[in-house]
Amino acid sequence: MRRIAHTTDFSPASHAAFHHALALALAARAALDIIHVAAPGDEQSWESFPQVRQTLTAWGRVPAGATPADVEPMTGVLITKVEIARNDALAGLARHFARHRPDLIVAATHAREGIDRMLHGSMSEDLIARTRVPAFLIGPRAASVVDPATGMLAVTDVVLPLAESPPPEAVIDHMEEVLAPLGLAASRLHILTVGCDMPDLLDRHGRRWPVSRRDGPVVETIVAEAQQAGAGLIAMPTAGRHGLMDAMRGSTTSQVLASSPVPVLALPVLVR
Repeated sequence: MRRIAHTTDFSPASHAAFHHALALALAARAALDIIHVAAPGDEQSWESFPQVRQTLTAWGRVPAGATPADVEPMTGVLITKVEIARNDALAGLARHFARHRPDLIVAATHAREGIDRMLHGSMSEDLIARTRVPAFLIGPRAASVVDPATGMLAVTDVVLPLAESPPPEAVIDHMEEVLAPLGLAASRLHILTVGCDMPDLLDRHGRRWPVSRRDGPVVETIVAEAQQAGAGLIAMPTAGRHGLMDAMRGSTTSQVLASSPVPVLALPVLVR
């Protein structure tokens, strides 16, 4: 993992997402771009951006009085603040990511539903659909998995719901590729299916993955599994939205995100 992008609107929710982005970048020793989109002519104070050195000092990663030039040599992370002048935030971000493609997007999301979703859309989901970049999303009900005082990540269990499509093996491989550089590959994995049986799934060593079957409403069942397992993350394969009802309610991923007590890792996987 070489580059992580954090999109911010300077809100309190985005500030919490910044802590996640910075902690993940430190874990992966990946470059971190902190990106804000403003309409042309809007005056945005540079001071509105998250205070990187202040946070790193509080986390014990750089000493007090460190300069911007000290950050990369001391942490191994190149941090860049980017402001994009564009009326259409989605188009601005998509264009930026086409030129400076990240390996992971970290963002807070409002997880809109119903008419509000139809009128305003879902920035995070639309951005994932356009860019096909995995995203670490902090929904409106998600607790932080980063200690804001120390920057320590606390993810020990990951819930991964699977179905026949997208291909389960491809989803697991993709998830491991994303989590391994972040130091989360050793987390305990809880694979579940909702209302369907799954053929045997084998890991790279030929061992069978344990899979739990649950019955009930899909979204509520996934969220309940995360709560019961004490998970710190739900990994959701996503194939985009289809039709009017998905536009109203959002995809299964966005519905889980709206009620999840933990962050959601959205994994764009192509459907066969």
